[in-house]
Order: sequence, then structure tokens, then C-alpha cells
Amino acid sequence: MAELPDNADDDCPLDPAEAQELWLGINPNLGSYFPDREAVETAWARHRDWLMQEFGSHGKRPMAWYVFERPDVPFSDDHESSTLWRAGVFTEAERAEVEREWYCEFEHAHARGFDAARRRAHYRWADIPPELARRWAVERRCRGKTIRALKDPPAPDVKKFLSRKLQTRSVEDA
Repeated sequence: MAELPDNADDDCPLDPAEAQELWLGINPNLGSYFPDREAVETAWARHRDWLMQEFGSHGKRPMAWYVFERPDVPFSDDHESSTLWRAGVFTEAERAEVEREWYCEFEHAHARGFDAARRRAHYRWADIPPELARRWAVERRCRGKTIRALKDPPAPDVKKFLSRKLQTRSVEDA
């Protein structure tokens, strides 16, 4: 069972068990700590800001957020960040943070020399949306072509160079 962060009960305005239920959902073994759904909704409304500050960032949201604010967004434990990213719920800063983490994982898969199948498995593990991975792969290929072109410029056409040089001299001699 997940536990509240060490500092969560220092300034937690709720009973820790209630905070945990709003964060992770109803405990399947013990049931709800609230007497009814209305009490859960009231607790969410009253403590939403604190709960979002503690548990609603870095590509994650508390379970109560899904229930009361965005029931249209399906919860997926394994794909929470990509689901929220596709739903467009992140602030610009949070989107940039999550995409930066995904990009690090994308580059990690390439740096480790993974073949295509292992890269795709790594992207799934890291919850990188396939559409972002495809875009970054295209950008990476383009970047690689540019670097190779700068590193190994084509050999100059010596005949063309010499013929131009000779033409310039004959014009000067005339």
C-alpha cells in the first residue's frame, strides 16, 4: 500500500487516512473512510488546493480529481502522464517538465544502443506518447544527417575549380 510522503502529515488539513483516500482512491480491503460520497466531495472541495499541491503535479493527479473534476479523463496507473498530456490538462510548465523527462528517456534508449524493439519497449515503460517518440525520431534523424554533412563535407570538384581558375587567368591576361 502506498504511504503518504513523510512531510504530508506535518501540515495536512485532513486525517491522513482521508487524505490517502482522496489521493489514491478507496482502499479495496478496508472500504471508504468517509460516511458517504457527499462527504468525500465536500472534503475534496474544501482541501482541493492542498491535495493538488501535494499530489497533483509532475504528470500525476489525485484520484479525487478524476472523480470530481475530470470524469471524462480515464485513469491509467501505467499511462497516467501520457493520458493527462493528451487530455491537455497540464500547465505549460508541467507539460515542459514531463516532456523533458520523456525526452531524457528517449535519448537514454538511443545512447544505450537499444534496437528498435527495445527502444519501443523502453518508451512504453517510460510512458512516452508514441506520437512524441515518432516526432523526436524524425528530428534525431535530421539532426544526424546535418551533423554528418558538416563533419564530412563533399569533396570539391577539382576540375570545375581549375577550369574556373584558368578562365579567370585568361580574362586577366587579355
